[in-house]
Amino acid sequence: MELAEKLCEDILLIDKGRAVSSGKLTDIKKNFGGNNIRLGFTGDNTFLKQFPEIIKFDNYNNYSEIH
Repeated sequence: MELAEKLCEDILLIDKGRAVSSGKLTDIKKNFGGNNIRLGFTGDNTFLKQFPEIIKFDNYNNYSEIH
């Protein structure tokens, strides 16, 4: 999804050859977003590994998306 965010304003989500959702990326994320937060920080992100509540995290330049 992060690549789509960088390249597109509108997207079409397809599952097994069937259109699932389409429209503005911001609207789709609002409707289908999970329990994610975006955390901005400076330095190393290894401190996130110490929290058992964090299921996974994706790293970007100056922030991480945490589930």
